[in-house]
Amino acid sequence: MLKRLLFPLLTLATIAHAQSNYGGREATAAWRAGAAARIEQLRKGDFMLRVVDAAGALIVGATVSVTQTRHAFPFGSALQMARIVQDTSDNRIYRQKTTALFNAACTENDLKWQPWIGEWGAGFARTQTLAGLRWLADRGYELRGHNFVWPSWTAPTNNLPNAISSLRGTARQSEVPQLVLDHIAEQAGATRDLINEWDVQNEPYDNHDLMDLFGPSIQVDWFKAARAALPTAALYLNDYNTENQTRNTAHVQVFENTVRYLQQNGAPLTGLGIQSHIGGTTFAAITDYLATLDRYATFGLKLRITEFDVSTADETLQADYTRDFLTATFSHPSVVGIQLWGFWETAHWIPRAALYRADWSEKPNGAAYRDLIFNQWWTRATGATDAQGAFRGRGFYGDYTATITVAGQRIEKTFSLRTGATAPTISITAQPPRLANLAVRASAGGAAGTLFIGLTISGTEPKLMLIRGLGPALASFGLAGALARPTLTVFQGAQSIATNTGWSTAANAADLRAAAARAGTFALAENSADSALLLRLAPGGYTASVDAPAGTSGIALVEAYEVEADASRLINLSTRAFVGTGASVVIPGLVVTGPTARTFLIRGVGPGLADFGVGALLARPSLVLMRDATPVAANERWETAADSAVLAAAAQQTGAFALKAGNADSALLATLEPGAYTVIISGVNDTTGNCLVEIYEVR
Repeated sequence: MLKRLLFPLLTLATIAHAQSNYGGREATAAWRAGAAARIEQLRKGDFMLRVVDAAGALIVGATVSVTQTRHAFPFGSALQMARIVQDTSDNRIYRQKTTALFNAACTENDLKWQPWIGEWGAGFARTQTLAGLRWLADRGYELRGHNFVWPSWTAPTNNLPNAISSLRGTARQSEVPQLVLDHIAEQAGATRDLINEWDVQNEPYDNHDLMDLFGPSIQVDWFKAARAALPTAALYLNDYNTENQTRNTAHVQVFENTVRYLQQNGAPLTGLGIQSHIGGTTFAAITDYLATLDRYATFGLKLRITEFDVSTADETLQADYTRDFLTATFSHPSVVGIQLWGFWETAHWIPRAALYRADWSEKPNGAAYRDLIFNQWWTRATGATDAQGAFRGRGFYGDYTATITVAGQRIEKTFSLRTGATAPTISITAQPPRLANLAVRASAGGAAGTLFIGLTISGTEPKLMLIRGLGPALASFGLAGALARPTLTVFQGAQSIATNTGWSTAANAADLRAAAARAGTFALAENSADSALLLRLAPGGYTASVDAPAGTSGIALVEAYEVEADASRLINLSTRAFVGTGASVVIPGLVVTGPTARTFLIRGVGPGLADFGVGALLARPSLVLMRDATPVAANERWETAADSAVLAAAAQQTGAFALKAGNADSALLATLEPGAYTVIISGVNDTTGNCLVEIYEVR
């Protein structure tokens, strides 16, 4: 059943022999320079990133880092769908290696006719095959189908199902051609949304029973049936021993004769699959292999290496030939993809040909593969924008992430380079300065009561916000007396819209974890009693509260993070909290991002709350603005500030209520460069009481 039963002569030769060298192995071989030049020309393209500010002005000197994230060229492997679908420790590693090493794949055996219809037993099932293909398709893999027709029913390589071979020599033998066409239509229909390329006909050199019985034109019918079912898919003829025109003269000739026949008789053939199982007593010289590709290129079809592996006991030779074969292949203008026939010893038809041993240790050929695909043929570039606000580069075709840093603001932009596309110019707009994070640390529970914060979102679109109520997490920062079990609730007006206690119990715990990473904040411990909510909030005002279980109290931290730097913005934070002494002072925090500074009005209101019926007021709030451990500004009585008139005007502009003359409320106006800041609100002479802390963005 497995492929090792299909090529007995090749396999025996592969196992029995190895060689010490091959033509073109030397580091100074002449073919290398030509291959490098072709790769530079064929597989790479130019790009330009242009960085501007919100007003469209060019930004000079912005730091730029460009990193490739995926190849456009398909580097793939044959895969076993049971290992993709079934969950074991080895299969988890198998899937991890699959995603790390490849962007393309095909099934090793699952789509062959017999296992597809259940003739190979419980290890194969149509539902399992489709589930595995869906897993790969969901992750963006380019998928090949292998194969529609393997036209042999003669032992030992019976590659047709019993339902077909049982008709041989019977009165129903004439039904076979139509049954094959029906199979193509059925399998193509079942996989149409998953697979974009098929080996329509497999190995005509050894497998030709149906052509012998029904005539060579039956091959044309297969391709036409595949095209009728799959109007846009690439359709391939696939065979082994076709990569070496010197060693495999007969195979190459039959392959070419079949191609000519198909083309001359109207078969919609679009590509040639060159299997390339390397082994035996001689390896093709690299120049001979390139000449063989040139020979096939005259047909005007796509060429793909479909089943590459190298079998030899000499692991250094194996690694060198892997490196040179892949390099020559990647350099050829007609080649559109490279596919290995497995990569792990335990799941490989010739175990010693794998890239990884059974214990998942990497072999030299695996290291050679990774070095080419993810080092030599992988683009990373850094620099700064020039006088035109531009960063220019050249990279391998594929997908990229550009990270641009402007005055402390970090911007990420994805873009793609593709063969034949115009060199892209990507314009990146540095966002205006903004509040990316607001937070308050204060007492909750007991005499302090519920801790409330208010926040305001401006704009026209809903904004994704991560809001957290932390207690246990504060202990890891050396803070004693943290609230043991905070309950976080978010209100819009008087209406509760979401609540949480114990963030990892939430149904969207994975999303909460990912949002924290995107926002750049620390991760919460699994199963901790810290609380968190991920909400998409429409523009407007909201309140978040942190409650303590009855009879408990402690220090809590309430945080609000913007997860996406979109058009809507955080513009205001306010909290009414009890200001104690020592660790129980109130500490708001804010993070400013953007290319330029932004001005904020920051207030600590104690006496001014009397007009709102609040009791137990903090008589003399002290306000200190800190950046790291350095005081930036301070105030204890707003009227003593040199810019008290400007403070009053800023309050009117932002919609804050006016502070009364003679009151000991504190306020300051600060223009802040991008960065993180904290505000310490305490009572003069260690006094305590209720205080309203406000942070407003001044436009």
